[in-house]
This record gives sequence, C-alpha cells and structure tokens, in this order.
Amino acid sequence: MTSVPVRWPSEAVASAEYQRPWKAISHTTLTFAPSSGRPTRAFIAVLLVLSLVGTVRAAEHLDLRAPDRCRAAQDAQAGPHDYADRVIHEQTGIQLILVPAGTFTMGTNDPDASSNPQPARQVTITRPFYVGRTEVTNGQYRRFMKAMPDYQGEADVDPAYDLYLRHFRGKSVMSDADDHPVVYVSWQNANAFCDWASLAIPSEAQWEYACRAGATTKFSFGDDLADIPQYAWVDLAAGHETHPVATKLPNAWGLYDMHGNVWEWCADDYISGYEDAPADESVRRDPDAQTKPLRGGSWSTGPGRSLARTPAWFYSTALGSVSRLNVAPGNARQDRGFRVILPLSEVPPIAVSAVRPVPAHPSPAPSSPATAGELVAHYTFDQDTDGKVLDSSGRDNHGQNKGAQYVQQGEDQGFALRVASPDAVVDFGDRPDFDLRSHLTLEMWVHPESLPERREVGLLGKGFNSYLLSFTSRIWFYIGGGSNHCSADVALGEWQHVIATYDRQALRLYVDGRLIDQRAQAHPVAAGDHFFARPPLVADDQLERPWSYLLDDVRVYSRALSADEATKHFEAQAEGRQR
Repeated sequence: MTSVPVRWPSEAVASAEYQRPWKAISHTTLTFAPSSGRPTRAFIAVLLVLSLVGTVRAAEHLDLRAPDRCRAAQDAQAGPHDYADRVIHEQTGIQLILVPAGTFTMGTNDPDASSNPQPARQVTITRPFYVGRTEVTNGQYRRFMKAMPDYQGEADVDPAYDLYLRHFRGKSVMSDADDHPVVYVSWQNANAFCDWASLAIPSEAQWEYACRAGATTKFSFGDDLADIPQYAWVDLAAGHETHPVATKLPNAWGLYDMHGNVWEWCADDYISGYEDAPADESVRRDPDAQTKPLRGGSWSTGPGRSLARTPAWFYSTALGSVSRLNVAPGNARQDRGFRVILPLSEVPPIAVSAVRPVPAHPSPAPSSPATAGELVAHYTFDQDTDGKVLDSSGRDNHGQNKGAQYVQQGEDQGFALRVASPDAVVDFGDRPDFDLRSHLTLEMWVHPESLPERREVGLLGKGFNSYLLSFTSRIWFYIGGGSNHCSADVALGEWQHVIATYDRQALRLYVDGRLIDQRAQAHPVAAGDHFFARPPLVADDQLERPWSYLLDDVRVYSRALSADEATKHFEAQAEGRQR
C-alpha cells in the first residue's frame, strides 16, 4: 500500500484539550430566514465549509495506514510508521489505540505484592501494536456468537459448571447490556473470539506497558489511593456489578478501565516471578503451568469507598499496574473478561532497551488526601473502664462488655476474657472499620475449656451472612453463608493462635502459624450488622451446657495476612505465652 508520510502529532496536538477547527464549526447553530423559510446565505456558507472539511478529512484518512479488516477512526492522526493512531476493527466494532514501541520497567520489588510480580526489570516492546480502547463488551461478543452459532463454549475445560455467558441466559445479576464488559468467559473463550476476529489477547508485558502508559507510579494515574474512584469501578463504589465501559477517566494513552471493572486475561502461562522472563513482549510458556494470569482488578476488588482502611501494599496486590491474579484457564466468572490487541508484525522491531516512551499528554489527575489503614483494632483485655473494652490500635474502636469475665493469666501475663454464657458478649457496634468487604484478617489467641458438640457458639465477627469465627468441637470460619467455610481441629485446655484471612480469592485458616484449611471464594462480603466478640447466633438457646473459652490478644486487619506473616506473628507472640 502507498501513503503520504505524515508526522506523529506533537504533544500539544495530542492533548485532551486540543480542539480542531471543524469541531467548533460542527457545533454552530444554523438559522433560517423567518420570512421566506429558506436557508440564509450564512447557512449555505456553513454547509459549503462543512463539505470542504469533510473532503479534507477523507483525504487525510486516505493517507493513513490501517491494518487489514480495520479503518481509520474519525479524527485519527498519523502514528508510528504512518499507521492511524486509532482504528475501528470492522468485524467486531472494537476501537483500537496504537501504542508505540519502547522500554519500560515491568514489575516491582515490593515483597508484599501478590502473585509474585518480582523483580522489577527493564522490558522492551519491540513493535508498536494496537490495543482495545476498552474491554470487550457484550455487544462486541454477540457479533462472534452470531457469526459462530455452533460455538457454545466448548473450549471450556470444564463446561459442566455451566458458567459460559451465564448473564446472557438470565442466570446472573451481571448486566448483559451491550455497553458492559462481557464476563463469564474463560481464557479459552477469549482466545476463540480472537481466533475468529484475527486478534489476540495481550502478553503480560504488553498489558502492563499499555496500562502504565509511560507512568512509573503505582497506578497509571499516579500514587494517590484517593484517586481510584475517578479511574476505576471497584468494590463498594461499583455496587458489586459491572458498569458500562469508558465511563471513568482514561489513562494517558486513552485506554479505559485498565484498573477495575473486570479482570483481563493475558496470553501467557502463569509463572511465578520474573527472574527468567524475556526482555521483550514475548508470551511466556511453561508446559507444567496449570493457571493463566489476569490483570488489572475488577468491580469485586477494593478499596472503593473504604480508602481510609486501605493498606499501603494494596496497589500491588489487587488493582495497580503490577497486580496479577492466576486461575485455571476454564475459570469463567462474573468478574473476568478480556481486552484485545492487534500486533503489527510487519513493522521492523526496535532494539531491546530503547528509549522509554513518554505519554502524549498527562493523565487527568484529580487528587485529595487519603490515609491507608491496616490494623483496625487490637484488644488485649487488660483495660476496662465502666464496661468498656478498649482498642489499643489508636483507631478508637472500643466495645461494650456485656457479661464476659476478666481472668488473670498469672504473674506478668495480663488478663484474658472468659465467655461462658449466651448472654456474654462484647458489642463493638457497626463502626465503619469493621465493614470489611474485600480483604480481612481476624487474629487471636483462644483457649477452649469446654465446647458443644453440635450447636455452634460464636467466637468473633458479624454473623454467618457476613464473616464469622465460631466453635463446635472444631473452629469454623465463614464468609457470606454457611456453605462458604473452612475449619480446623482445636485442642481443649490449651492456648492456640488462630488467624482467619479472606482476600477475594480464598478463605484461609491458620492454627499456630500453619495453614490448616482453605477454600476458594471470590464473592464480596456482605455488610452485616454489629461486630462482636462472641456474636449472638440464632441457635444460642439450644447450646449444650456447659461450654466456655478464653479469648485474648484479638487483632483485626483490613487486609489478608500472607502465610509468611501468619507464621511470623505466631512465632513472635508465642514467646512467653503459657500454653
């Protein structure tokens, strides 16, 4: 194909504030002569100008290169190698943004980052490529369904779960509106769509490069957690559902929803860590891998309105530019979708370690101060003022003791709380710090003295429908209902260190620093009511007698402690504890 060389737009031309002359003309009010009902001379002149502008713009588009099956978008400019900087993929209707080649720092050296995006390293994207302006929508996926009526999700590794496009069949509260991102699509489904459309899903390197858009900060828009609601549909602000694409602010390269709305599949096999990763955009493969990576977080990811309780490590764990999640490729869920790319394989590659790309214009960056909390409550039961149980975390989440007894634990051991009756509770109220919808940890020392065999006695939390620790002859941890639980054996007459965590991926239960049980779970946590030590349960009047336990050193976190942290907490606290 032939084309007239056109320069890459300057930073000023690419600015969001730049307006071309014909945009002003197109909004001109057109008037008619009231006496004759005929167009005025001014009106005719405007029509001639608009016609001329349309001719010029058509000529400009003829000068722009576009990949096969694509056309230059309206108002497209010339990009690298004279390709249009924005094109429409005609088969799917997807708008694609041209991303330049360049080098960036991928990953992080943050030791708390989940799914191991370490170490940080230089990666070169050797060729420009097109990337979807938004996540693939329901409407765009329906084109694939119409063109391929015999495809019914056969690529799922386990279709028996009947997860494929559940929201299209009225089996989910997720919206099936055309402008919402498609969900309930597995990694195989995403690739089937791409095979039909001659597109691809990005490698992890391509995804993170596009997400960062030249930024080196935690998020594509900066470091301030308070700005998240401006750019991402997440957690409470998202209302636990998908939202129309492109309704939040874009990143500096004009890409929407790179953070939040839905997790996005990448082409690689999931490989822990980046130690042996290639220095370019190649897709990583491991014949022994059993999972695939997802990037960017979703509507089910915090913090949303819970910014004051969001710990500093959050960005790398769940939502930031380096965030990773790995799940089985057939795992189609309500918070998982995908974004497409269109490689330009015919463009000559640049050398590895080329110049870092600079954003065409700064990403819009509203800012406001925010605090990030981690330990939201700590109770040692050594202080009591008129029945008040004092919080030593500094967040003033004090509680009211209603019938529990303080028990001296020996010389220099302080006090513990004995609970031996359904009337004995400590009520901490419905304080915002206990509204833990996304991530949480309940940590404590417990000493079961006698326990019921069948009926459960509450230990800590809000109740079965929110989050709860309880006792029978075992200890039970629940998130959002009786069917979502894990459990562990307990020993009578001994102090045991218990940690229960939830991170929107799994419930985990640790006893004395060891992981005893876990269960996969991805649902948000219901709000619940008051937070209690010894929360009342519906069958309290049927509890077998006698029963009692001691409770001490209770800590509540707004994040899920890692396995290493659980072990270290136990080891640090066990010294001097009489077992």
